[in-house]
Amino acid sequence: MILNLHLGRIAHRLHELPSGTLCFLAAVMLTSVHSSIRKPEIMLPPPAPPSSPSSSSLPSISTLVSLTRSLHRAFLPHPLTILPLFSPKLRGIITTSFLGSYMSSISALNPLKLLSQVLGSSVKDTVERIDLPDGGVVTLVWTNSAPPATQEQPLILLLPGMNNSSETGFVRSLSLALSRSTPSHVATLDYRHVGHSQAFESSSSRPCCADSYKDMPLVIAHIQRLYKPSSLLLIGQSLGAGIGLKYLGTNPGCPVTAMVAVSPPVNYPDIASHLEAGPLSLIANFFMTIPPKICTLSTPVVRRQLPSLWPMCTALTVRQFEEAVLIPLIDDYKDAFDYYDQNNPATTLDQITVPTLIIAAVDDPITPPPSPETATGNVAIAQVAFGGHLGFFQANPYCSSWADRVCCDFAAQLVAAVPPSSGVDSPKVGGSGRKMMRRRSSVRGAALGF
Repeated sequence: MILNLHLGRIAHRLHELPSGTLCFLAAVMLTSVHSSIRKPEIMLPPPAPPSSPSSSSLPSISTLVSLTRSLHRAFLPHPLTILPLFSPKLRGIITTSFLGSYMSSISALNPLKLLSQVLGSSVKDTVERIDLPDGGVVTLVWTNSAPPATQEQPLILLLPGMNNSSETGFVRSLSLALSRSTPSHVATLDYRHVGHSQAFESSSSRPCCADSYKDMPLVIAHIQRLYKPSSLLLIGQSLGAGIGLKYLGTNPGCPVTAMVAVSPPVNYPDIASHLEAGPLSLIANFFMTIPPKICTLSTPVVRRQLPSLWPMCTALTVRQFEEAVLIPLIDDYKDAFDYYDQNNPATTLDQITVPTLIIAAVDDPITPPPSPETATGNVAIAQVAFGGHLGFFQANPYCSSWADRVCCDFAAQLVAAVPPSSGVDSPKVGGSGRKMMRRRSSVRGAALGF
């Protein structure tokens, strides 16, 4: 509603301009819109040698990309994200700022969607607790309050980004879209000390960070043991995409069927340099430190283990925050650069053995798009000019996400390639090993999305 009010004021101001100026502005905008309507640039890996044996009956990433219809249609970005007066980096920051409201696809433009989201904060989620060997806790949050009741069904696991969770608006929007457009069961992984995981007592001070991929083998084993999905699709956003890519690269024999990585941080050292280059990047970098500071201060088991809170509170960049929080809490790293090198997905991309699609935008102000050389082995890239970081807003009344649409189409093609069983004679999933409960969002989760 606030955005609609601002648009109304802008329209009133434009009405007062001379007709010649209006015609000029309209021509500039039409030219910008026309030049922005393009199909995504698809970068496929080179074909495998004919002599190489196929380890799976699944279709290749090239086949799945060719069957995903939304990748072969023109992407029309929202006009507010393609204004010709802004530099690409500033455009990306504006697009990402819209997403940063944590509302589902800029639901401020749709009062009904905004109202449903506000009312939805009182709905109880079905939460499954997973205890980790070091005393940490992560949770699976099932969409539509319906955990799998039978085995051999397709399953999608969402991996949110930094300081996002199942309570984040655009994460919940994607999970609902996936559950409606495919016959898959959808769960969102809430990492340590974020989302619903913060409600459970944990004896581990290890926070959610880039090395959370080390928790993934236990999470995937838990899913495989209890639910035995016919297919398991990972969908990662931002840091979650980096976690998923690193997990696949370091666990080539894992039971994951495929992955979609949206705006992934493919190369951590390069991203750290990118975020500290230029005034716009430094401003965005500073604002990125605010949510993790809130998360750390509101998590007693983490806060009490820090030798001092002052370095964290005065950190102006993400790297400074990681030096102040992650390095003291995790003994595996000497400094932030060692942390980046050890967890860098770029070093293990060529070890990924399952079809993997990377979705990126040229104007992403946080994670620059991967180089064409990244499309290797089983990794393909779909790149658009306008999208910002996780934005990809389309020019329609709902400002829906083009990336979400691609995820749904890709998931549907994967389910078609690996059809689920009928479920008639499938054994019920027993209660052994499951810790299920129903709980509402926390105040922090409902207000901030993590």
